[in-house]
Amino acid sequence: MTSLAQRRQDTLDFLTEHGETLTLKRRLTTYDDEGNPTTTWTTVATFSGDWQPRSGDLYADEAGLRVESDAQIVASYDLSVKADDRVYKADGSFEKVNHILKEGGHIMIRLTSIEEGS
Repeated sequence: MTSLAQRRQDTLDFLTEHGETLTLKRRLTTYDDEGNPTTTWTTVATFSGDWQPRSGDLYADEAGLRVESDAQIVASYDLSVKADDRVYKADGSFEKVNHILKEGGHIMIRLTSIEEGS
């Protein structure tokens, strides 16, 4: 097994032992005949992730983006996640995806707490 394939397998093994079941939802906006929008949050994946609290640190990437993260999730490299998605825990609480870092064997998803109406 190649080094990259081994790192991805190591992530899957880690998540099998330490991960929790999480739900990824994406915003879907539809418009009625008069052009009025309706927003719903559609489930795009259920996955195993390791949710870790963060201390509200700021992160700057190469483009100068600065975001404050309250939590982060380690997830499988093949998870299709986008900024602005929401990640829900089993208890119904959720946070917004603000930054995604693809590492060799996994994805690090940074999250921000938001109000329900946002």
